[in-house]
Order: sequence, then C-alpha cells, then structure tokens
Amino acid sequence: MNLIKNFYTIRSYNVYRPLSDIIVYICGLVNKRSSHASGVILFEGDPFEHSAFMKTPRGEVITQYDLHDAEFMGLTKYDFLVTEVQDKLVQAIKFLQENNEIESDLSLREVYDKYFHPNVLPLKDEKIWKNIQNGSILNIFQFDSDVGAQAAKKIKPKN
Repeated sequence: MNLIKNFYTIRSYNVYRPLSDIIVYICGLVNKRSSHASGVILFEGDPFEHSAFMKTPRGEVITQYDLHDAEFMGLTKYDFLVTEVQDKLVQAIKFLQENNEIESDLSLREVYDKYFHPNVLPLKDEKIWKNIQNGSILNIFQFDSDVGAQAAKKIKPKN
C-alpha cells in the first residue's frame, strides 16, 4: 500500500512541479503580524539604530524581527508575563480581603498558600470546568484571548 501511495505522491509532485517550486519559495515568509503577550525589548539610546518597527493590527508598536532574528542582532527580549499574573493575584486578594471574603490579617503569601496555590485549588469541582468551558470566567492564564476562549469552548476541558 505504501508503494502505491508513494507512486502517486511522486507522480503528483512531478505533475505539479511548478506549484512545488512556489511552495518551497514562499516557505518561511512572514504571513501575519503578532506580538508576544509580554515580550519586551529594552533599548539603550535610539531604538531605530538597533531595529525596525511596525504596528500590530491593534496598533501596538513592535519590532519587525521575530524573536530569533532580534536575538541574532544582539537584542534581548525580557518576558514580564509573570509580573502581570502576580499583579492580578495581588489585586484579587486585595478585593477579597476588602470585601471580607477572606481574612484581612493574612499576608499575601499566607493567602496565596491557603486559597490560590495549585495544591489547594478544587480542581475536581465540575463547576470550575463548566465555567471554563462556557467562557464565564473573566480571565484564565493563556485562555484570555478570543482564540483561547474559543479553544476552551471547543475542547471542553474537564481536568
């Protein structure tokens, strides 16, 4: 069976050789503009001496180089994603303490360990997974974009 399949693959390749040449030529070309959620390149002096820039569809100014080309050119990307998550946790804890939902005399570490640490989250609670599936949770790490929300709705995670 593989011999027949290979025969047709080679035959198709020979028939559509010009198309194959085009595919090889365009492979690796830029086909979209996007940015890392929190990847930042810091510049000393004038950034235009070190990089070229463009705007994303949302209007954010980003370098025209992908991560690897930017690093090859001597630039360093810093990832501040952890800081964003930490800010959200701190704000959530603050709101919960202000509204007397959790003890206000606990430190951030104590609150995190008691309520937010992965080891204490009720991951077997079906309500959590239903809320993830239907997109009713305001923000879930890596699922807060439209694509992430659509993926959660289609995948319907249960664990």
